[in-house]
Amino acid sequence: EVYYAAHTNDFRVEDQVKLRMIVLNKTGENADQTKNLADEILGKIAAGAPFAEMASIYSQDSKRSEGGEWDWFETSKLRKELADAAVNLNPGQHSGVIDTPEACYIMLVEEKRPAHIKPLADVRDEIENKLMNEETDQLQKEWLDRLRKKTFVRYLVAD
Repeated sequence: EVYYAAHTNDFRVEDQVKLRMIVLNKTGENADQTKNLADEILGKIAAGAPFAEMASIYSQDSKRSEGGEWDWFETSKLRKELADAAVNLNPGQHSGVIDTPEACYIMLVEEKRPAHIKPLADVRDEIENKLMNEETDQLQKEWLDRLRKKTFVRYLVAD
């Protein structure tokens, strides 16, 4: 508890968003087709198609099979274009097409969490492990120092 109180900044979490994304990768020859497809998908979502279903059909990233569901992200760790869009969306809202040189993105913000400090209950095990490791390292260092003081080492130089 003392460590936690002295190191609260270590347990600070920035603003977070829980996202679903549809990612359409661009290649040199199909950049315009990718943008058109993204616009078409956005139209289907606006008409009521479930975002998760559209993601599982069209998305070209590793989260396709999960309906485009990404876990919680700190907004500062998202690509700038995506972070800007995520900050301006409320939970349940989707973005327009976010066009970048590599891909087109459509994003749905499922939930938001404001910046906060993790509660002690959530980080207690982490703190205990850290303190144990520090204590172990300190004891090992002291043991090695004692051994060095007791031991005499003579080096023989061959001619």
